[in-house]
Amino acid sequence: MQIVVGACGWQHDQWQGQFYPDDIPFDWRLAYYANEFDTLLLPFEMWSKYKLEEIESWLEDVPAGFDLFFEVNWDFCNENVKKMLSHEMFAYRKVEFSSRLSVQDLEKCYVQQGAIVSIDSNKKGIVLLRCSSKNAIKSDEISRLIEKAKDDYPKCDSVYLFFDQALLDMTVLNNAKIIVDLLSSD
Repeated sequence: MQIVVGACGWQHDQWQGQFYPDDIPFDWRLAYYANEFDTLLLPFEMWSKYKLEEIESWLEDVPAGFDLFFEVNWDFCNENVKKMLSHEMFAYRKVEFSSRLSVQDLEKCYVQQGAIVSIDSNKKGIVLLRCSSKNAIKSDEISRLIEKAKDDYPKCDSVYLFFDQALLDMTVLNNAKIIVDLLSSD
């Protein structure tokens, strides 16, 4: 099983100077992020305000093999967004989050399981988990979260673990990436 770590969104001001170099142009942030991580989840409230052409340009900024997912919230989809979602670019990238998972000793951390709305033969056997919290989580908590994912989804090809809100501190993302690498080498 492969575990892939990523963030929810890439346009975070707190990353300037912490992750993004101070002098990097705003338009280069996605490409810079995609050089360090292999996946990204775009929250509905972020991507749904853009035009299709701009979203298409994002796909041009990331390398082949980079997994970009779009959260879908059907309750808030207007006609323009529904029309955009019918575009082939979204065919295997739409994700709905539903059930909340319980992770022992992580009661301050909210974890949701997502499912890809449209699936193709290349994307079967994947699970998406979105981890949110008001506080950054520690390395041992990240380890428990990753171990739970491995235990709960042993037959999956890939588990994508996305960090949101306060967890967007680059320390959390980098620690998660390191822990996944260490656990994969066992």
